[in-house]
This record gives sequence, C-alpha cells and structure tokens, in this order.
Amino acid sequence: MPSFQPIRAGIYLAMLAAIMLAISPASAQFGPGGGGPPGGGPPGGGPGGGGPPPFDAALMSFADIAWAAVNFAVSARAEQIDALKPTFQQAFDDRKALPEKMRDGGDPSVIKTTLENSQEQIQAKLKEVLDGDQNAKLAQWQKDLAAKLNQRGDGERRGPGQEPALTYLDRTWSQLAFLVAATVDEMAQLTPVYTQAWTDRVAALATDDEDDRTTKVKAIKQTLEAKLKAVLTDDQVKQMQRPAFGPPPR
Repeated sequence: MPSFQPIRAGIYLAMLAAIMLAISPASAQFGPGGGGPPGGGPPGGGPGGGGPPPFDAALMSFADIAWAAVNFAVSARAEQIDALKPTFQQAFDDRKALPEKMRDGGDPSVIKTTLENSQEQIQAKLKEVLDGDQNAKLAQWQKDLAAKLNQRGDGERRGPGQEPALTYLDRTWSQLAFLVAATVDEMAQLTPVYTQAWTDRVAALATDDEDDRTTKVKAIKQTLEAKLKAVLTDDQVKQMQRPAFGPPPR
C-alpha cells in the first residue's frame, strides 16, 4: 500500500495545478495581468516558451498584501485596524481551509470562488472603514506591487508553490496576526524591524535595475527571517514556514 506522504504530495500537486488555472484571470485586478513576461514575450519557462506560465500570486496573496498595506502604507489608526481585523481573519481562515477541502475531493472551482469572495469582502470592508485618501493610497500600492510581481520583481523564475521573495514581508506579517497569534511582547520586538523592512522595500521597488532590486529584496527577506527566528518560538516559526497551499513542513 502506498505511504501517506506520497498520496498527500500527489493531492497537493493536483491542487496546485487547479489553483494556477483558477486564479490567473482574476489576478488582473491587481494590475497588469499574468500570463507572459512584460512586453509580449513568449510565455513559459524557457526562451522559446511552451512551458507553464509564471506563477501569479496576486489573488492568492490579496489578503496578505492588503493587510500589510493597511498597517504600513495608509497609516490606519488603531480603531480602523481593529475594525478590519475580523474580516481579514475570516479570509485567512477560509484560505487556510482550502487544502483540506481539496484533499477530501472538493470541486477545484471552490478555490477561485473562495479567494474571490474573500477579496470582495475585504474590499467592501476597506471602503467602509478607511477614508477616501487611505483607499486611494492602498489601491495605488497594490497596483505598483503587482506590476513588480508580474515582472518577476525579485529576479527569480517561479512556478506553483514557489513564493516570490517580494511578498515575504506581506505573508509573514499577516501570519503574525492570523496564524501564530504573536504576543504583545513579540510584536513590540518585530514591528520596528517590519517598519524598516517596508521602507527598504519601497526604496527597492523604486529602482529600475532588476539586479539591484533583487539583491535588496533578498536582503530584506533574510533580515526578517533572522528576526522571526530570534523572537518567535520554534513552533511558531514552523507554522509560518508552511506555504499557503501545500503540505506542512516535516
């Protein structure tokens, strides 16, 4: 009888393929749509095309990117963050539950539906809670970041299951709030580092030199990884290492 690990790996690989097919059209909401490289070059993994399209994380990462932007890009007040948090928590929980639904033989279309519903709920809550200037800043930030993601803004070719370093900050910041329930003391140690990382990433995104941007983005990720390991428990770190879609770390 096959072992559990290969069976689980096969389920997750099939699920990842379904995710890539499901979310690509919706990702255009973040900016220039995914599919091929900028400028109309051939899609695929190699110079001649024909391979799978580059991984477009826009819809899957919408909640993470929006949550980080609320905290760092639009100067949301404490009461605004408190009002928004339950909606983001629900979106995070719904996304986290998708692998289990797929493991139990769920319809792959539930992936796209779940992610799009979460995005709609978050957008509605943002419009309700944030003022006009804040929502405008948020929309512009999402557009700018998406443009870099679609340009492979961290300089790396990616496929399903490979996270762009460019959004490591967003993913881990949301995990601190919605996955590992970081304590007040832990957040007091981590927030200044994330604040500086946000500033550094804005500066990195402003450069048109892809090699320079790649170096800076990777350095930001390494700094955050080191600080998370220094502040959080081993169990918290292990939880955060689990990808949004895929088997848990061993």
